[in-house]
Amino acid sequence: MHINSAKRKNTKEARDPEILFRSLVEQSHLGILVAQGPVPKAVFVNKSLTQMLGYSAQDFSCPDQIVKMVPPEDIERFFRFFKDRMEGNSSPRSYECRAVRKDGRIVWLEISSGLIKYNGQPSVQMVLSDITERKETERELFDNQMRLQNIFDVSAEAIAVINLSGEIVDINYEAQQLFGYPSKNDAIGKNALEPIVERDRERALKNMEKTLESGAMRNIEYAIKAEDCGERLLSVSASVLKDVSGNPTGFVSVMEDITERRQMEDALRQSEEKYRNLSWKMSNLMKTSAAMLNSSDLYERLATITEAVCDQGWKRAVISLKDENLETTEIVTAGLTMQEEENLRNHQPSGDVWRKRLGSMFEDYRLGEFYYRLEP
Repeated sequence: MHINSAKRKNTKEARDPEILFRSLVEQSHLGILVAQGPVPKAVFVNKSLTQMLGYSAQDFSCPDQIVKMVPPEDIERFFRFFKDRMEGNSSPRSYECRAVRKDGRIVWLEISSGLIKYNGQPSVQMVLSDITERKETERELFDNQMRLQNIFDVSAEAIAVINLSGEIVDINYEAQQLFGYPSKNDAIGKNALEPIVERDRERALKNMEKTLESGAMRNIEYAIKAEDCGERLLSVSASVLKDVSGNPTGFVSVMEDITERRQMEDALRQSEEKYRNLSWKMSNLMKTSAAMLNSSDLYERLATITEAVCDQGWKRAVISLKDENLETTEIVTAGLTMQEEENLRNHQPSGDVWRKRLGSMFEDYRLGEFYYRLEP
């Protein structure tokens, strides 16, 4: 009889809603509180809530103690929401609120509340979860986002964020100025390839596809249309943006206008080439002078001169030696083919022709007993 009686008692307790409710809330990892008003006074607190905030169940039953559990900045809102819920007025079913643990540490709670009957009295049931870590993570993400946004906005380099369709999602001031957009809003939604000159667009599109595959590309050069109808040269580095799941969402491109730098590099290269050639020519002239000083043969000296003339950039050089009648006695050449030299020797103008050509300059071409002519 005692065994049967005990079984009936256990069965009755298992079916009792209040006992079942208490069993569930005591095992919950969420904090649960039932309070009655008008000033919140806890009539039920589960173990998880006491562990969450460090207070005893008796502390929650004292309205003055509950006031101390809420930071001054949040007290008005917390009590207003409780009052509205007790009176059946509209109030948020879920909201975030800070709480002061017994050790003085501030924690963030997410509170869901509803109006219930408890022991026959209107009561507000609150389910509380500690979201401090989530809020700290959100704060860190927000701080990082603001830091990156500040870097983005004040960067001396032009930066643009582009979606997978090639449309501009965001753009900083330097990029706005570079592409000639009056404002950021004028740039957003525009095709990022539009400012690029037509001959470079197909290559730019292919590079976007390569960037999507490789993750990043650096220092790719494109020409863009300038406001003065000319062109500017850009060096572009880009990387792929991804969401939390690792799926690509777009690109971030960092652009540098290298027009002036490239012009300076070209000018420097041309200057270096010019002075390199000048140095080489001077070196050859010095070698020519040395060769002439070391030779007593007139023909060898003249051959050295014609070769030096060609080294200075002339394609051909011809020196014709004339006698007192301006008849050709010798020809020294450089840069001519054998056929060209043979034709030249066979078609030399006579001395009479040269005297007519020279006229009064006849004596100017006298060199001792010889006459000379340098033909390029």
